[in-house]
Amino acid sequence: MPKKFLIFISLAFICSCSSNGGNEEPQQPSSSSVAETPSSSSLVQNSSSSGVQSSSSSSSGAIVGETFTDPRDGQVYRIVTIGTQTWMAENLNYSVEGSFCNRNLQVNCDKYGRLYDWATAMALDTSCYDIDCSELISEKHKGICPDGWHVSTLQEWNILQDYVGEGSKLRATYDWKKTNSNALGDSTIKDTLIQGTDDYGFTALPGGEGNPSWSRWETGQTTGTWWTATGAILTSVVLMDSRKANFITLNSGKSFGVLSVRCVLGAQKFLTVTFNTDGGIPAIPSVSVDSGSALRLKYPADPTKNGYTFGGWFDGDKLYISSTKITEDVTLVAKWNKLGDGGILIDSRDGQSYNTVLIGGNRWMAENLNYATDSSWCYDDDKSNCETYGRLYAWDIAMSIACPSGWRLPNDNDWRSLISVVGNEDYGFSAVFGGYRNPKNETFHDIGSSGLWLSATTTTWQTMPVFPDTKPGKEYEVPNIWQMNSEANELSLKNFEYNASVRCVED
Repeated sequence: MPKKFLIFISLAFICSCSSNGGNEEPQQPSSSSVAETPSSSSLVQNSSSSGVQSSSSSSSGAIVGETFTDPRDGQVYRIVTIGTQTWMAENLNYSVEGSFCNRNLQVNCDKYGRLYDWATAMALDTSCYDIDCSELISEKHKGICPDGWHVSTLQEWNILQDYVGEGSKLRATYDWKKTNSNALGDSTIKDTLIQGTDDYGFTALPGGEGNPSWSRWETGQTTGTWWTATGAILTSVVLMDSRKANFITLNSGKSFGVLSVRCVLGAQKFLTVTFNTDGGIPAIPSVSVDSGSALRLKYPADPTKNGYTFGGWFDGDKLYISSTKITEDVTLVAKWNKLGDGGILIDSRDGQSYNTVLIGGNRWMAENLNYATDSSWCYDDDKSNCETYGRLYAWDIAMSIACPSGWRLPNDNDWRSLISVVGNEDYGFSAVFGGYRNPKNETFHDIGSSGLWLSATTTTWQTMPVFPDTKPGKEYEVPNIWQMNSEANELSLKNFEYNASVRCVED
């Protein structure tokens, strides 16, 4: 996992240490203090294909005494049904890269389960530490949990606490210790302990947390901290503290450290997305996605159809783009706009629509492009200007990724052909004067009075030699720009190193 600066969540509340620095073997429960648990001889999978063994009811109404065997490594977990939820009654202890025993002691894994970094707990690529991967997180996200189970969500933790009434009823009756205020040097923190009663057999233990990269561990047996599957930029974390009756939730950075995981019964639901090209080519096969997640990388390339422009994928009147979340099996039908004097282009990347116009041999966008990319700007960084005038683009971005699939940045020949047909008439081109941005000093100019549009054609410039050097200067390319202003209602060719508007033409 990335080595980023980390501050333990528990430090916001307490920084505690065991009396021997955390090297002691976890305290074993006495027979008088432990909620009843299955003996080792009873932890045997029955004939059920689910791996769940028979159960009984407790006085609290919870269903206890069941076990589940993880087929990946044969480990057996107690499970408990509380209300409508079935939880593992132990922290996950599945060994995989990205998981650790607290203080690297196996005895801590045996007692408290393993501690996982966020990407491992969620079974996501480590690149998700630096980007928003919310579209990859499903409604019941399996993550590191066994098949048929998912990483608990913040909502599930809150439902659990609301059901039992007080979080201390979920804590084990053993292993939780008082806060050591002397070690903190803070006399305002009391040496208190709200003892767990484990009324429901959930048996939450103080597994602590850590940062293996820094060899820092919280092992004072005063806190237990669990990842949830809620959140992708900041993720929600559940923390139990020996001083508090109820658990608390925090928003944590994904690179926070390593925490425990509790799994909840219930598998990810996979949905099928079918594509009907309505005469377009090529045929596009169906794809399977997690319920609540988006197509993202599975979003297909735009199909083509002679005499039409592609207008996007629709379910009835609803447009689906790559970030639209899938909540049910769905058949998406291609929308086609017949070529003619006009038409609507829908950019399938973000769902924005543009009027188009056929002028001479080219179909042009009749509006300035407003697709958000890196190195594109709203005039004065004001979003309302983007909505009226479109965005201002750096030339290299305009050349490479700005225009939708099947469209491109026009070259000088395209602009000259446009001028030869329309002259000084509008012809439906609907030019608006979005101004420009000077990248050298990052200033904006001339909105409402001048429009500048980028061309795919460049002009070679040469730097001036520095006296007394008489050698030719260095050559470099400057993008051509076509300009129109409110005083002279005609397009003229300029050479500026400016960020300017974009009109795309169809390939």
